[in-house]
Amino acid sequence: MTEIPQSLVELANESKPTSYAEGLVRHFEQDVLNALNYDQISNPRGGPMTMQSFMASVKLDVSTNERLAKAMFASPGSFAKAIMLAAQCKLLVGGSYDLFYLIPRWNKKLGVEEITPLIGYKGLCELAQRHPRVHKVEAHLVFKGEHFSYNPGSGKMDHSVDLAAERTEEGLVGGYARVVITDPAGVAPVLDDPVIHVMGRDQLVKVKESADSYKQGERNKAKGWTAHDPWHQHPLAMYRKTLLRAVLNGGSVPRDMGLGGAISQDDAAQITPAAEAPKLPTATTQDHMRQALGIDEQPEPFGTVSDAVEAMEGAVTQDELREMRGRWDHFTEAHEAKELAHAFDERMFVLEEHAAPD
Repeated sequence: MTEIPQSLVELANESKPTSYAEGLVRHFEQDVLNALNYDQISNPRGGPMTMQSFMASVKLDVSTNERLAKAMFASPGSFAKAIMLAAQCKLLVGGSYDLFYLIPRWNKKLGVEEITPLIGYKGLCELAQRHPRVHKVEAHLVFKGEHFSYNPGSGKMDHSVDLAAERTEEGLVGGYARVVITDPAGVAPVLDDPVIHVMGRDQLVKVKESADSYKQGERNKAKGWTAHDPWHQHPLAMYRKTLLRAVLNGGSVPRDMGLGGAISQDDAAQITPAAEAPKLPTATTQDHMRQALGIDEQPEPFGTVSDAVEAMEGAVTQDELREMRGRWDHFTEAHEAKELAHAFDERMFVLEEHAAPD
């Protein structure tokens, strides 16, 4: 674990945002390089990310977002942690890429603005498609005036896009995510049996309104400030991300360590109190990387499909059910995957109904 030296903290009063951001990244340069080169997490599909391109995205983001720059000066520890996570995920930062966001948030308890990392829609797509068995990932929105039908039993879906439809948040009806995976050998895509998840407008809006970043943006608007969070800046992309997260969390899509850890961090989206010593993990070993990404050691896989289904039916909380994901990845036959996905969705629906407010 590495602390930010007092000398760097003191420089906040006399540095330009881009210079200070570069100084922080350079201070942890070896950690960042280790993360960018870490072979347990797949490289971007376009090839390995360089320190130069990563640094350029960081400097561009702080130079175009005044509130982000102020939060960086106020809480360099939270900034450094967020940057480290971006490096571990091997994603460029900033709204111009829609891969990885640095979100300023006010910590009311400590009276300081801090930075929370948030993965964008394209970032989630990028992470998902790095797995060798994921052939294609997509999420689409359905708007008023468009035809849409989906039969969960047969898996048949029909969406006719209307170019004249009002493609705005106000015209949103719902959406769906679709993932095409390859056969167990990782060679031929199974085009006729994609993994699909459908959500209606009310479900999507509920997710938005419960998001901390959206709530912070609403508070900023009430104060007359610009809402820089992605829910206000890119609402349609965030709805697509919501759909994508839902299908990736369904248990039927294979995930590697990078995607699992990224979703875990994205789920938490918690602010680290600036009063605590700002520390960073040293990403040099698999154990350190797993700790940095919030991934615990995986429990024993289920022995049979029936064992998995029985365990899911006995889950009493949504978190308990989600923790079972990954314990049935070794069941690769199509009928097994369908049975497991159905059991997961059925139990999650029951638990969500119980958790919903009256």
